[in-house]
Order: sequence, then structure tokens, then C-alpha cells
Amino acid sequence: MPITGFGIPIHARGEVVAVLEFYAESLEVGERQRLTEFFEVLGGHIGLIIERYWAFEREKMHAAQMAVAA
Repeated sequence: MPITGFGIPIHARGEVVAVLEFYAESLEVGERQRLTEFFEVLGGHIGLIIERYWAFEREKMHAAQMAVAA
């Protein structure tokens, strides 16, 4: 039985930072298009989460540096 697989890139700061891979035993033609659209949106949201996490980590590091400097 053939296996169908595809990858969705996760973008953050204009570059690919990860790829989500999905596999299924079969996909109907209509399902393929809907899943592609869904995973593109999901990948965009995950990219935003990663960017927010990076911003949070930068802020934590900045706060720690300010505490040491004080």
C-alpha cells in the first residue's frame, strides 16, 4: 500500500526554522488541497509562536543583564 507524505515549512523571521512532516496511507484529491491549505495556516501560526518565544527569551536575557548591571 503506498504511503503519501508531505512537509510543511515553518517560517520565522523570514527563514525556514523547521519542517513538519505528515504521512498517510492514502489521500483523496480533495483532501490533499484542504490539508495543504490547513497546514500552511498552521505552519504560519507555529512560526508566530516561535517568534514570540524568541522575543520572550530576548526580553528575559535583557532583564537579567540589567539586573547584573544594577
